[in-house]
Amino acid sequence: NSLASKKDLAENSLEQTSTLLDSTPDPIIIIDNSGTILLSNLQTQQVFGYSKEELVGQKVEVLIPERFKGNHVSHRTSFFKAPKTRSMGSGHELFAKRRDVKEVPVEVSLSPIKIGEEIWVSAAIRDVSARRLEEIKLNQLVSIIDSSADAIVSKKLDGTILTWNKAAEKILGYTTEEVVSRNVSQIIPPDLLEEEKMVMERIALGETVSQNETLRVRKDNKTIHVSITLSPIRDTKGNIWAVSTILRDITKQKQEQAEEEPPKLFQNH
Repeated sequence: NSLASKKDLAENSLEQTSTLLDSTPDPIIIIDNSGTILLSNLQTQQVFGYSKEELVGQKVEVLIPERFKGNHVSHRTSFFKAPKTRSMGSGHELFAKRRDVKEVPVEVSLSPIKIGEEIWVSAAIRDVSARRLEEIKLNQLVSIIDSSADAIVSKKLDGTILTWNKAAEKILGYTTEEVVSRNVSQIIPPDLLEEEKMVMERIALGETVSQNETLRVRKDNKTIHVSITLSPIRDTKGNIWAVSTILRDITKQKQEQAEEEPPKLFQNH
């Protein structure tokens, strides 16, 4: 029948690359212009739960959640009218459906393939569940950081500023855009740069420096007293590549403390 001949043609056309398809990390399916699945690789089974044989002959919409099926048919038709390589899902909410009906967030790369007089499409489907979970965790962390009353700043070991929360903007006067990618030395008094260098050397060795009282310079050039806690940031291999800094403005406390101290003239009497 027509489906069998298409399948044979597809298998013959991809015979030299079939092993390569099965060795790719992402699911790959090939469909014809009617949306019928002709071939799939082993990763499709691992991600979606269908064997290679089960998917052959089914419409690609078998992998689409019910609420998206209607629109997908029209999108598929439009694509075949002007087929071109394109990516879908990056920066958008795109989902596929597993055999057990569970949904998987995905990104899809489409590539047209000309076989004889026909145009088929290779769809590489990437499961981005782990990435989405990390994005959720990161967004939660960002919310926590931005709600902190303390300035929270991260920087590379060479002092290049990576992140700068809302409290840092309020305490030090610089917006995130004004400081990210610039060196932290712009908020450090010149006579304390050597102190900063020594502290960073300790962090690079894996130490955490807690409640170190020092001075910092605001954007308006006012010098403020701060208490700083610095901790090393490690990559997935355990190597220290950056520093997390929690900075608290203690200028008011220092002023009050100075006002409470008796004049030096009478301290020894």
